[in-house]
Amino acid sequence: MSGENIPELIGRIQERLENSHRQLVIVDTQLSMQTREARKAELTLQELSTMDAKTPMYLSVSKMFVMEDQATIKKNLDKQIKDSKETISALEKKKKYFEREMKGANDNLTDLIRSTRPRG
Repeated sequence: MSGENIPELIGRIQERLENSHRQLVIVDTQLSMQTREARKAELTLQELSTMDAKTPMYLSVSKMFVMEDQATIKKNLDKQIKDSKETISALEKKKKYFEREMKGANDNLTDLIRSTRPRG
């Protein structure tokens, strides 16, 4: 390795490390949000199960409320939970990918620094 390429290599590795870290933070935020949404839907579904089927129920649509039957609301909540769980699964895969990217970049940086140290 020539001495003039080392700073350039270190810069590229650090950039890769920073990008991976930034993406990891974004994925963590999205994962937290999806987990919260899934939990909220599960709790709502649990509460609906304790109510009588003939209880009037309203669904919030923008600035108004629309009367819906309990079965429709439960179906929508089940779909929302299913979609959230699928999204959570995909985000967890992305998170693992970015963690591996960060570890790889960190290992490369460490190896590069070790290889440039004078032996003696």
